[in-house]
Amino acid sequence: MVERMSFSSFIVWMITVRVTSMFFSFPEFDAPAGKDAWIAMLLSTIPVTLAMWPIVSLWRQSPGKTLAQVIEEKAGKAAGAVLNLFLALYFLIAAAISLWELDEVLVTTVLSRTPSVAVSGAMVVVVIVAVRQGIETISRTAVFLAGGGILAVGFLSLLLLPEVRTAHVLPIFPVDARHLATSVVYHASLADLLIVVAFLLPYTTLRPKEVRFFFATPLIANSIIAAAMVLIVAVLSFPLADSFNFEYLSLIREASLGRFLERFDPLVLTGWTVLGYLRISALLLCSLISLATVFGLSDYRPLSIPMGIILLTLALVVFDTFPEREFFVTGGGMVLNLIVCYLLPAAVWLLSLAKKKGGAPSRATANQV
Repeated sequence: MVERMSFSSFIVWMITVRVTSMFFSFPEFDAPAGKDAWIAMLLSTIPVTLAMWPIVSLWRQSPGKTLAQVIEEKAGKAAGAVLNLFLALYFLIAAAISLWELDEVLVTTVLSRTPSVAVSGAMVVVVIVAVRQGIETISRTAVFLAGGGILAVGFLSLLLLPEVRTAHVLPIFPVDARHLATSVVYHASLADLLIVVAFLLPYTTLRPKEVRFFFATPLIANSIIAAAMVLIVAVLSFPLADSFNFEYLSLIREASLGRFLERFDPLVLTGWTVLGYLRISALLLCSLISLATVFGLSDYRPLSIPMGIILLTLALVVFDTFPEREFFVTGGGMVLNLIVCYLLPAAVWLLSLAKKKGGAPSRATANQV
């Protein structure tokens, strides 16, 4: 592969892929644990980190090959094509959901007279242009864009500290262990960065000694999300936050710097739009890589325009309301994510190990030779 991105830019990009959704609809608040869902968020780091192991192992066994290529190699041409077509559709739907969420935020808050097709269409054009520039180009921009977003969120969090009410968060430890366990599974299902990593890791310049830092990615991302959840609950209270469609945006509207600097949300929405572009670009890239493998193409770029058109169409019809999105994410979407992000990489890894052991000559045979 010609395209190579640095390890640091890859990590920043993947963290952005995971945390971006919280700036829009914040699906983590749909967990059964309620105001204690942030504890489940931290606990979900354990299964997510463990799920990194088969992905990294596949990368070590087949360096320079994406998961789509490994699937085709291990499962065979026909079965591999079916699985990769399924993955291409999965990534496309995930990108469409992210695009729909971004569109809903912008149209509801600042672009109320603008048709959704115009807002989503503009983002799709930007994403297609970025994808055609290549993976390395997007990863370089991710460092600056995500860095600016982190600084902005940190600054706004400091402004909100006087509004924090610890009584909204207490008691810290939940009573219902069943709800906590269910929430851990739900939060783990939202970590679609796992399958994105499996596709984009081969494009990364990663030295063996850097692998241990790579496993810290879920902890960093989950800690950011958990901290945001605590801040939202501590400032707004959980019942109030749970009544909003855009929890984090509602929180930001509480921030002010004296009486002369208020309403940061238009400025923040601009930054969040940029972060949305990074997530949608990553998902579309993975879809293109899957499809290019099915068609035997060495370059995914020729597929970017037709797939971009399909992405826009899906984003316009995927959901009508946020209750529909919540029903999908907590139901069929959760099961689908668990299968794709956890079971599929593990199954491919086990299949790879089985074929490796089955194809290795026995010691007696080797001595005869």
